[in-house]
Amino acid sequence: MYQWRKFEFFEEKYGGKSTIPEEVTGKITCCSSGRGKVVIGCDDGSVSLLDRGLKFNFGFQAHSSSVLYLQQLKQRNFLVTVGEDEQVSPQQSATCLKVFDLDKMEPEGTSSTSPDCIGILRIFTIQFPEAKVVQCLIIY
Repeated sequence: MYQWRKFEFFEEKYGGKSTIPEEVTGKITCCSSGRGKVVIGCDDGSVSLLDRGLKFNFGFQAHSSSVLYLQQLKQRNFLVTVGEDEQVSPQQSATCLKVFDLDKMEPEGTSSTSPDCIGILRIFTIQFPEAKVVQCLIIY
């Protein structure tokens, strides 16, 4: 004789409507998740970090124009962003890749809370003109 057993692997929760916090000011262009956080990039260049309940932790200005792509690394608490900054010279493009260390914050003397930017790489130059941008980033 066979017996049926019911296993409940997941709890069903019917929550209310989730909304994006008021502190997120721009139009959302990209997002990533990892290490217990949801990271949102906006068209005004700002990046906001939310917890799992979509509560605002902190935000900072990553780029001067817009954030095109971002990825939070799984192994280390780094955030990689691709966005548009001010064009420094005609030889350099406005599109750049930045790496932020989320464990290290800017020194006390600064006016805003932002993580330490540990690297900036200009993506397109005159030698390599802007090609079709594909949203793909692999980091080991």
